[in-house]
Amino acid sequence: MMFFELFSEPMPGVTDLVVETLSDEPQALTIKKLLLRKYFPDLCHLTLRLEAFELLWKKGIIHSLLDHKRPQPDRLNKGKLYELLVLDGNQARFDRMWKSDVGEQVKGLNISLREDGFEFL
Repeated sequence: MMFFELFSEPMPGVTDLVVETLSDEPQALTIKKLLLRKYFPDLCHLTLRLEAFELLWKKGIIHSLLDHKRPQPDRLNKGKLYELLVLDGNQARFDRMWKSDVGEQVKGLNISLREDGFEFL
């Protein structure tokens, strides 16, 4: 997070981003700002670890990501996030999340289950 706060200009050329951990609301809001304000204008593939996904889901940020279309399409992704993956290598934690309120809400969306998590389609 500290790294991103050093830059005020967008970082073109970043097409793939993995968010490993988020521990609190300020970090979640920083991620929201970076993703939704064209800080990564060429972003096509976003991968979230399960813990980060749960925090972003509870803060309503995932919904914004799924609905968001950039107002000025760029060359690489035409303004659309092509792939949003949620991964977790810990099957027990994934099963717990899947049986929670968050899991029940996620099941209503267009997703594809994977061996290590799920993908929003």
